[in-house]
Amino acid sequence: MIGSNGPRSLQGAGCHEPFEAQAARAPDAVAVIDETDRMTYAELNGRANRLAHELQALGARRGALVGIHLERSPEMLVAVLAVLKSGAAYVPLDPAFPQARLGIMLDDAMPVVLITIERLIGSLPRHAAARTVIMDRAAWPNSSCEGNVGERITSTDLAYVMYTSGSTGVPKGVMVTHGGVENYLVWRKSYFPLAPTDRCLQKASLSFDDSVWEILEPLCAGASVVLARPQFEYDSGYLVKLIAEQQITAACFVPSLLRSIVDEPALESCTSLRRLTTGGETLSVALQRRVRERLPATRLYNGYGTTETTIASTFWQCSDEPEQLTVPIGRPIANTQVYILDAQRQLVPFGVAGEIYVSGAGVASGYLNRPTLTEERFGRGLIGLTSERWFRTGDLGRMRSDGVLEFLGRIDDQVKVRGVRVELGEVEAALLDHPSIRSAAVLYSDPDGGTGHLVAYFVPRDPDVPSAAGLREFVRARLPAAMVPGRFRAIAALPMTPSGKLDRRALAAMPNAPDDQAVYVAPRDALETQLVAIWEEVLDARPIGARDDFFALGGQSLSAVRVAGVIEQRFGQRVPPGLLFETPTVEALARRISAGTLAEPRGSLVSLVTGGVAPPLFLIHQIAGDVILYRGLTRHLGAERSIYGLQAPGLAGPETPLERIESMAKRYVQEIRALQPRGPYALAGHSTGGLIAFEMAQQLYAAGERVAFLGLLDADAQMRKPRTWLQGLRFRFGAVRALPRADRWPYLRRRFASWSARLAETVRGRHRQQAWTPLVATDSVRAAMNRAVLAYRPKGYPGAVTVFRARVRSLMSFGRTLNWGRLAHGGVQVIDVPGDHLSMLQEGAVAELAATMNACLRKAFAVR
Repeated sequence: MIGSNGPRSLQGAGCHEPFEAQAARAPDAVAVIDETDRMTYAELNGRANRLAHELQALGARRGALVGIHLERSPEMLVAVLAVLKSGAAYVPLDPAFPQARLGIMLDDAMPVVLITIERLIGSLPRHAAARTVIMDRAAWPNSSCEGNVGERITSTDLAYVMYTSGSTGVPKGVMVTHGGVENYLVWRKSYFPLAPTDRCLQKASLSFDDSVWEILEPLCAGASVVLARPQFEYDSGYLVKLIAEQQITAACFVPSLLRSIVDEPALESCTSLRRLTTGGETLSVALQRRVRERLPATRLYNGYGTTETTIASTFWQCSDEPEQLTVPIGRPIANTQVYILDAQRQLVPFGVAGEIYVSGAGVASGYLNRPTLTEERFGRGLIGLTSERWFRTGDLGRMRSDGVLEFLGRIDDQVKVRGVRVELGEVEAALLDHPSIRSAAVLYSDPDGGTGHLVAYFVPRDPDVPSAAGLREFVRARLPAAMVPGRFRAIAALPMTPSGKLDRRALAAMPNAPDDQAVYVAPRDALETQLVAIWEEVLDARPIGARDDFFALGGQSLSAVRVAGVIEQRFGQRVPPGLLFETPTVEALARRISAGTLAEPRGSLVSLVTGGVAPPLFLIHQIAGDVILYRGLTRHLGAERSIYGLQAPGLAGPETPLERIESMAKRYVQEIRALQPRGPYALAGHSTGGLIAFEMAQQLYAAGERVAFLGLLDADAQMRKPRTWLQGLRFRFGAVRALPRADRWPYLRRRFASWSARLAETVRGRHRQQAWTPLVATDSVRAAMNRAVLAYRPKGYPGAVTVFRARVRSLMSFGRTLNWGRLAHGGVQVIDVPGDHLSMLQEGAVAELAATMNACLRKAFAVR
């Protein structure tokens, strides 16, 4: 046993009170810094007080729970402080979590109030028991009081309930007290104190307990909190740049991210960084030495702890030791004891491995609504050594003769992925929900000590084996990103031990087939590592391998534009989003970057499929301007013919977007005739792209060319928006009435959330730099397309058209021919296809659409 009885935390005072003292002492000091604004201590305290009074009026008091559904922002800090001031405890509800998981957490916690913003309402499941405070809505707060609430908190009152992975498939809420948080903050102040001149990086999600000290420690010391941009917490290049620009002095990174940080060429610019902490995963000796080489003036600390013991229980200041084999996790913090016990809960000698037990001020109150599990993992009184509460960690460790702890791994099926605790049983339970899986097992693989990932083995119910991409999306809809396996492998049967239990060793020893498309390939150099980090941040999927397909991972048009923008900023080479069709893997894209061949495609043409001898098919972009939404369609159409996409001018560079359908069609006709000088031609377009394809067919006909196939994919000839308020109201009322009754209210909620999000983005966009970026380009192209649609008046066409009409109608027209009957003098063929306006091009529906289109193309060109 080792223990510490250092500084005792304040008893009977809330952990927010040191912040209030700082706000009174230096109200004009900078408390919060983000990309666009700064907030003083007086402003932060005043806003938190107003919200705290509002929360109390809604029932948020001692013993109550309040859900916080916010991304990293000044509003998030205001919400945390306000909940603590009110006397209630907060429950982090990460907007990045799937709705299914958020629903489980809400049903378990039953918060009395939910705090969110307009843009995130749509991602929050309905919860009838809670009142909702929308922080960016003008109606709040009702209270104008900016004075401190004065709610007296005891050390046993809850500060927060944080959900972690559960082995039974259900996340469990850890109840952490004010006393545990106070003890930890007071210890940090004595161990490595902060000064008002310090700036601390806040990058951890609110659902990860490192966020607690990243927020409260600097605010209790009069220092500044610097907020990393939401969804960029794993972008090593961005983080290094932020540290240098904001002169950050204290930061924390899990070892897997720290490994990418130390490989950044610009790390030498981080001269302000004087304290760097790590934890959550094993810190290797090699990485420790690498950090000390790259940042010689920075002190590196390795911490160990669990959510159940309030953030961290031990710490170690790293130093190079002769013949060092492991990096210790150190000694206990103040008022904490650590024991290494055997299976009979007896102390083991120095140097002998055993299970780590922690007791003292940081031990949580237990698991919310889980008395049996609480009794199993928590207790009081340990073989006469202590009468304090203890927690059984499930971690293996040993104590050196000098009283320093070493971490040895787990005794159960729990693992850490990028510092996030993952119970393999919860991932397995999610897989077993899939109707095509009979049994499943998940392992953690870390062959090179730094790029660890989950591997899912499953036994299919029938010969039709589900794809890795489909399984990945299925699991992503249920679990956070860190819990989604990086590989999926179908096997005939799970190996069992003679006693009938799963043989995980035999499973891990199974050889990988050389042609297994799901094999994870780690990035092999700095360039691939940077690209993987960009993809993981944009796609919110981890881990991603060098040979994983961007679109199989869930890549969409907007995410491709974001990837292109980050690559341009990082490497100085402009990447047309359509290039991801040609280089859909990190490996292929890295080769193009290394060769310096990321030249923009000639004009608007993008090669989508290099096919056989059949005449090519040209797919025209819709309102967003890109052709990425055709990815699934082109895959199912096969390689019978070459397929080209036409993307809008202005999407891949600072070119002025065209604002007339006729002008677009003229340009695109010139480009396709340069590629295919003579007809017959095959054209198709989805939504707005159908209008452009129709106009291209008009112009080709006028030039004496024949269009053998003109496919209009749920494109309405009268796509123009109603011009008056009354017309718009009548149009939308009729559209909603045409929906099935059960779908009407959910549809209206989604439309309102989408409208609110666009309005908020527009307001924020007025204050942003207007230099060209792919995202700005997308907005300008969409605006130009909107103007073009409003001005377009299609004329009669002598040829025939084929309308592929989505069976599920939305705010498009509901006529059988979608208003093409009076325009297509050669006749209209209408084919109903699965899905709605958008999902018809997505997995589950697009295969039938592709099969139907192939049949029509063969008939049009008399291909047998």
